[in-house]
Amino acid sequence: KIETELSALNNLGGCYKRAGKIDSAILCYQTILETSYVKTKKEDAAIYLPTLFNISNNYADAGEYSAAMEGYLEVEKVSLSKKMMIGLVYSLHGQGRVYFLQGQYEKAIDKFQRMLKLIRDNKFFHLLPAMVEDLEKSYEAIENHKEAYEMIKWQKNLSDSLLNVDKQKVIHELEIKYESDLKQIENDYLASELISKENALQSRNYYLMLVGSHVVGTCLFVLFQN
Repeated sequence: KIETELSALNNLGGCYKRAGKIDSAILCYQTILETSYVKTKKEDAAIYLPTLFNISNNYADAGEYSAAMEGYLEVEKVSLSKKMMIGLVYSLHGQGRVYFLQGQYEKAIDKFQRMLKLIRDNKFFHLLPAMVEDLEKSYEAIENHKEAYEMIKWQKNLSDSLLNVDKQKVIHELEIKYESDLKQIENDYLASELISKENALQSRNYYLMLVGSHVVGTCLFVLFQN
């Protein structure tokens, strides 16, 4: 299936990137785009945008900032046309990262601020910790210690909030499992009671059949004797 093939190429691209083989990683991601288009005969934004973003990330890691920015801007363009706000968030993050790597910290801060507004407006809160960290580093780079400190405090609050959410999730899952176990115990008990009653009823019926058979047999014997 094409999904399996694309997934394998994506995983291979990630492996190449972690190994520092940027050219091979980019080739894998480009093959994903070509394979997807050839086999489906259409451009799937759900495949196209993440893959193009990965290609742009690899260009940025390789120091090829013009190629990286070109890719991020294409992600932004398609995301806006498709109204895919999550794609726009990642595009702005990528653009901000390129500016940061080039030492253009004010431009990086502008992109990161726009990105944070989108995250808040669209409630992509799971992305906040990493994004806030990038903004904090940008403020540190221009020696705006006040804003950098505010970002650090915000990071801590976000981490604590997410940790509490995770704890509540674990507690909720345990409560569900506990209630499920209690329900299973109750069902097992009711099933056991039902079986016991059925067995008792069968035993009583069997006993009544024996007694009835004995009575009938006795009556027939007496009648036969007479």
